[in-house]
Amino acid sequence: MTQDWLENLKADDYVFISSRRGKRLTRVQKITPTGRVVVDNIQFIDGVNRSDKWDIMTLEEATTEAVEKYKAIQFIRAVKLAMNNTKMTYKQAQEINKILNLGMEEQK
Repeated sequence: MTQDWLENLKADDYVFISSRRGKRLTRVQKITPTGRVVVDNIQFIDGVNRSDKWDIMTLEEATTEAVEKYKAIQFIRAVKLAMNNTKMTYKQAQEINKILNLGMEEQK
């Protein structure tokens, strides 16, 4: 996988920070004169931060497709969490069933 996109990064570009704890979308704060990329007050050399041996962080290119996929996953997670933490009526559950096309049969 080529890292050419790193050379073209500039401040305010979107990137992903990926680690064993997950992935998050954020913006580049600045590029230092020596070419280090600063994101969320963390310095990356050649797209990698090794300040924590157990949780090495890497930068990933935030392509349009990758950002859309990430946003969709985050939205779905938020909806699932909201559904687990709400008191839903049967009528609301029926409407969600119709929207999601779950194929659940309505109780008569």
